[in-house]
Amino acid sequence: MMDFKRHGRARAGHRLRTGLTLAAALGATALTACGGTPPGTSDAGGTAAAGGSSTTADVKPIASVPSGQLISGGRLTICTNAPAPPSEMYTASGKLIGSDIDTGDAIARLLGLQSAYVQTSFDTIIQALNSGKCDLILAGVFITPERQQQIDFVPYYTVRQSLLVAKGNPEQVTDDWRTLCGKSLALQIGTAEKDTAAQYSAKCKAAGKAPIESVTVKDVNSALQSVLSRHAAAFFFDSTLVSYYAHTNASEFDTAGPGVTPVDMGIGVGKQSGALRAAVVKALTQLEQDGTYDELLKKWGLGGVTIPSPSGDSAAAQ
Repeated sequence: MMDFKRHGRARAGHRLRTGLTLAAALGATALTACGGTPPGTSDAGGTAAAGGSSTTADVKPIASVPSGQLISGGRLTICTNAPAPPSEMYTASGKLIGSDIDTGDAIARLLGLQSAYVQTSFDTIIQALNSGKCDLILAGVFITPERQQQIDFVPYYTVRQSLLVAKGNPEQVTDDWRTLCGKSLALQIGTAEKDTAAQYSAKCKAAGKAPIESVTVKDVNSALQSVLSRHAAAFFFDSTLVSYYAHTNASEFDTAGPGVTPVDMGIGVGKQSGALRAAVVKALTQLEQDGTYDELLKKWGLGGVTIPSPSGDSAAAQ
């Protein structure tokens, strides 16, 4: 299987800036993109904590979280799903890095907590939160009405749903759903793009055209391989990851357009964890106001993404 290595960093939205690479910016080694569970992590739904931790000794907590709303005292345990660069990914040594990881570390630090991460399958990540495997979800989860019925959210940035295609876009697909009729799309289990593709397919059939064929995959790496092997005309996913791979593997991939309707990504919090959610809102607001969050996003090439109000209403995926 191809090892999709990190060569650069995504620019906000859909194009990527050249020059300073993520490797140079972070001093990190190449990513392990294929096969197995990285060292020190749990399998889907597992309880083993992995990843970085925040230093709290020099920070006075800006909010307190009742111990009853944390699965482990003094620790903020976060469910995530890697690899999905630049949000979450592993170095060759198994270290968890990315914009979501830095965000989780920064929030935990302001709350006087240590951060820990649980690698979880995306299609079971809400179930993992609700069953007590973690306190929060930080995994690029789109805020949708269906998901809002299951958990609460703190919006943290806005992206688009976008198409990653093989170099040259051999099947000439675009953001216009009409170009997708009769074509195959790689879709990761549990993502909002799977629902959007189903809506597009229904439109195709209503227009007398062939429906969209779904190539359902478990993870990002499988989706990339589906595109390269021509089993899928495109991989439908969020614009940050699509832009990342179109740049870092420019000889293999292209983007097929700027993406469709903007949608907020949210930090997932359990319905019974109102005090925790309020604390996360306060921490994220502080990070935005003092410029820390903006610098964090710029570090990962996301400096131009829209940042919604953490406590405001959220857009739902279309």
